[in-house]
Amino acid sequence: MCFFLKPKCYDDLGDFMKKSLKTILFSVILGISLSVVTLYYLTKETTLNEEVNALQIGVYQNKENAQKVVESYPGSIMIEEDGFYRVYIAIALGNGWTDTLEKHYEEENIEVYPKSIKVSKQLYEELDQYTNVIGKVDWNVLAKINQELMKKLKGEVL
Repeated sequence: MCFFLKPKCYDDLGDFMKKSLKTILFSVILGISLSVVTLYYLTKETTLNEEVNALQIGVYQNKENAQKVVESYPGSIMIEEDGFYRVYIAIALGNGWTDTLEKHYEEENIEVYPKSIKVSKQLYEELDQYTNVIGKVDWNVLAKINQELMKKLKGEVL
């Protein structure tokens, strides 16, 4: 009797094992795939890889001197980079926007130096939204927009 039951038991058990292995293998592949996709989107949002123009008003070795300049120009920020303290007064996307800001600061007798910096994709897209309104708004509105963008830039770098 064992002789007749043995092949049947083996087939049932073998079939069960095949189903279990298929389920486990499917679960592992699905888990790896979802984690790779999630990791891709998380790193894509936080990496600093988009270039924009920042208007720099000075580079200082001494933090106190840089802080004095920041206090004299509302909306400016200080960022430490390579042992130097850089003071930025504006951030812009594209040459038209940069030119508009440069002209304004020249009229106020503020020397600015355009510098290319890297920002996150999120900040880049936000800057892109304001590109169309640059020539259409008055300076006070543009200054408020710039101050908010500079706060976000400082938060991103720190």
